Amino acid sequence: MGDVGYIELQKERAKGLGLNRLVPINVDTFPEERFNALWERVSKADYAFEDTTRDDKVRFVQGMLVPGTYNFEIPDEIFAQLVGAGKDSNAMIHFTSLSTGPTSPLIDAASELFRFAFDDIGVHRITAYIPSFNQKVIRMATLVRMKFEGQMRKAYLYNEEWWDIHIYGLLEHEWKRRR
Repeated sequence: MGDVGYIELQKERAKGLGLNRLVPINVDTFPEERFNALWERVSKADYAFEDTTRDDKVRFVQGMLVPGTYNFEIPDEIFAQLVGAGKDSNAMIHFTSLSTGPTSPLIDAASELFRFAFDDIGVHRITAYIPSFNQKVIRMATLVRMKFEGQMRKAYLYNEEWWDIHIYGLLEHEWKRRR
């Protein structure tokens, strides 16, 4: 199946999940050329990996295959993961913006991902660990009303410098109250 056919099939699947912009990545059928293109984009995003994992394609693949992990993309804009998602679980989210454009696609993606996680899967809370230099994702977390819960000091090695990680969280009842 060609690249265009795969994307169209996944967009149809997304509509069935109630997603508008996010396209689910089915790792079992994800074409190798799409995976390689995604790896190229994600690996070039300055903040996507710590220095210790920056060139580790195997680790990236393994992360996509962890049980309870849902992978999504807005092609050429965002790669997103929901990790550890299950009924009444504490799931983590990871966002990698693949463009330097505005924050609004991240906000749209987060809102869709939260709806999917809370309403369809039934997670109890979502946690985001965001390096302090990643102001675009911190702004997104604030705009979607995630609560700042604390920070881990000097916990992320990036460009040979240690950065704090900001912790944001959103509880199921907070999500349902805001809707």
